[in-house]
Amino acid sequence: MGGGRDIPGSLGVSCLMSNGPVTGRFSTALPQSEPLLWLARLMLLVLCSVVVWWLVLRSSWYLAIDQFGYLTFASDLAAGRIAHPWPILPILGQFFPPGFDVDVLAQAYVYRGGELFCRYSPGFPMLLAIADIFFGPGAMHYVNPIAAAVLLGVLYVLVARLFGSEWLGLGVALLATLLPTYVLLWSISPLRDVPAHAAALGGLAILLVLRDGRRSSLRWGAVGFLLGFAVTIRVDAILYLIPFVGLAPRWRSWRRQELLGAAVGLAIGVAPLLVYNAVALGNPLRPTQGMELERILSQLNDSTGGEEELAGDLPSWLSPAPAHADEGDARSTPRGQRFLQGGGLRLSNLPETLPASFDIYAGVFGRLGLALIFVGALFAWRNPTTFWLTVPYVLVATLFFSMWPRADPRYLLGVILLGSVLLANGALALASLAADLRRDGIGRWRAFVVWVVASGVIALLLGRPDLTATNAQPMVLLVLAGLVAAALGSGLWLGGERVRQWFAVGLGVGLSLILLARVPRNMASRASFQAPQVEAARATVEAATEDRAVIFTTIDIGRPAENINFYTDAQAIYLREVTRWGVSPGYLLDELVKAGFRPYLLLPEADARRWIESKFVYPWFRPEMVANIPATESRRWFVASAF
Repeated sequence: MGGGRDIPGSLGVSCLMSNGPVTGRFSTALPQSEPLLWLARLMLLVLCSVVVWWLVLRSSWYLAIDQFGYLTFASDLAAGRIAHPWPILPILGQFFPPGFDVDVLAQAYVYRGGELFCRYSPGFPMLLAIADIFFGPGAMHYVNPIAAAVLLGVLYVLVARLFGSEWLGLGVALLATLLPTYVLLWSISPLRDVPAHAAALGGLAILLVLRDGRRSSLRWGAVGFLLGFAVTIRVDAILYLIPFVGLAPRWRSWRRQELLGAAVGLAIGVAPLLVYNAVALGNPLRPTQGMELERILSQLNDSTGGEEELAGDLPSWLSPAPAHADEGDARSTPRGQRFLQGGGLRLSNLPETLPASFDIYAGVFGRLGLALIFVGALFAWRNPTTFWLTVPYVLVATLFFSMWPRADPRYLLGVILLGSVLLANGALALASLAADLRRDGIGRWRAFVVWVVASGVIALLLGRPDLTATNAQPMVLLVLAGLVAAALGSGLWLGGERVRQWFAVGLGVGLSLILLARVPRNMASRASFQAPQVEAARATVEAATEDRAVIFTTIDIGRPAENINFYTDAQAIYLREVTRWGVSPGYLLDELVKAGFRPYLLLPEADARRWIESKFVYPWFRPEMVANIPATESRRWFVASAF
């Protein structure tokens, strides 16, 4: 990365241009030559291997709403279809008013025009479907461990290119693993978040590598494709176009054909989403989860806004009685019944959700980490590449996701990942502060005062770390504080370049030691519900039910419906869904029986008795006990609940 030049009076300039990084006062750029690069690369391999191993051990095959939606959509794609062929759909369809969109299958699917379409974008199910086609259905559960390793590799390359230090790249990858960034949490089940950010950051990493225009249109196309496919995975990944638009024009090799290549790649990457939207909703620009955006400017808290969870006590059937009951139509729907969820994204949520978002950041980075991120953002103002890569996205994404009814770490994962880059930027700038002050003519004693004051502030921010905590954050912050203070002190004698170089090495080595120290303890157990438990539960349910079984159940005992629907030949419905549809249970049971289905209840005993004795069921139907399930056998029925 040669070709650097000094700019008098600049503060922290490290802009990657076609002729190399531009460096200046208080720069965070490091020299190209680093010691023990083979060790840094080896530790990256060790890190990725440990993460994949840990995630495979901890990956739970027990499905909730999201996981069920992704896996079911993927199975349909692997079979060559988009709409989901639910066997009881013809029965339920007669209960829904024409022209209405209705949430079904635990809100993972939308009934529209006589067909079922998944509420989620097709990008992640496409990845799962590829794994299913080539390696079988079980392989879908291992997509995210691989995606997590790819994300760590992308962070390594991105930071190494940004700062010219592979050791610092290793340090940021380790921060994403050891701090409670949720990268590992969102990777232990089939969720789309980690693959989406891996794709988007991968595109930006390639963008940082594009230093000349020779035959680079294909590479610019790869950047556009990865950013577009990230949007196909998560629609809100479109926010990553902010750093792309900020960075792309800074390359002097940027020409019209490269813009065309990026545009074509972006169009190809986002095409599956547009096609799916057009098929499912008749509008390529209206995503199936986009109804929230339709009320983004609404300030009203009307009864139709917000997301409704299927939680709650077992409903009493049904008070008040269904609308038009006096007309003898048991199929009718109560007045004001909610069919479709959405409308949760509002400006009026900002005052409450924005502080909660910052609480999430504090939980991830701690006070010291947040302070270093702030320092990194300040230095990024004079560092165009780092600034455009991080600061606009962090600000816009924080505001955007704080318009939801509640703060959610899943939404903020991109901010957390780029916040780790800003943390490294701030730590590197602060570590070399004394050396840079000395270079600018400030005496050693004044630099010594700066070191004492800065070290004191670091100690106050660090506080007394709880080294007995189950997560590694206290140890990481302790190592980070010690390295910054030590680097500040060494700057009284060493030059800034040497200080930055050895700080990066120290960060990579120190965090690697923490990782290796935690490996034996973290590899001692595995998730309690994986392939063997799935097979046992499938056999139990299918042995206890007849063909064409329809099981009514409740989320008060876990998430049995999603698992029964995906893993077995039976169909399952939550009773809360029947309430939301406003369907008389007696009429629904009658229609199912006449169509050749066999209804079952999977409920706690008292709730089952209440349901059976309801005037909407009794005296038309008589129950027969199939199984009285002890708590120790509940998992064999896809029941997993603290109760």
